Amino acid sequence: GIPAHKVLHACLDIPSSRLTVGILSLQIDTEPVVKLTERAHSNPLRVLSLCGGMDAAYGVLRELGFRIDIYHSVEINSTARAVAVSLVPPIHYIAHDIFEVTFDMIKQGRYNLILAGAPCTPWSRGGNIQGFHAPEADVFIRVSDIKDWAEIVNKNCIFIGETVIPH
Repeated sequence: GIPAHKVLHACLDIPSSRLTVGILSLQIDTEPVVKLTERAHSNPLRVLSLCGGMDAAYGVLRELGFRIDIYHSVEINSTARAVAVSLVPPIHYIAHDIFEVTFDMIKQGRYNLILAGAPCTPWSRGGNIQGFHAPEADVFIRVSDIKDWAEIVNKNCIFIGETVIPH
């Protein structure tokens, strides 16, 4: 397989991630990355990228030798979508807003890898550290819901999420 550290240098699994502001201590759950690297040369990936931005993850996965069957994305920012489509031609948007994603979409996609980068502003100084009271926190909760749906559809679905959460 591929060494886990080469997949993502800062892969933060949402439930166990934490960042101490000022001290910069990270707790990283590498289990999802290890599972992913073990599958590097097995079945092609069926990827759903949530809050994918310019979807650079597609290029990283291809560079590391993963075969990709489908690469679906959800991104609300139209500029990021335009850049992604110009750089990643096979990208397909199943929705623009994460709140448009339904259980049926997840069931139809039969994803075996979900990538997510929910906004960190609710937990950062830029968002006045409002936590779950910030409007953007709903996106974080929706990512968690979609992760749960994907695991119902495919118990072997790998989830790799990233965000900043102070403790």
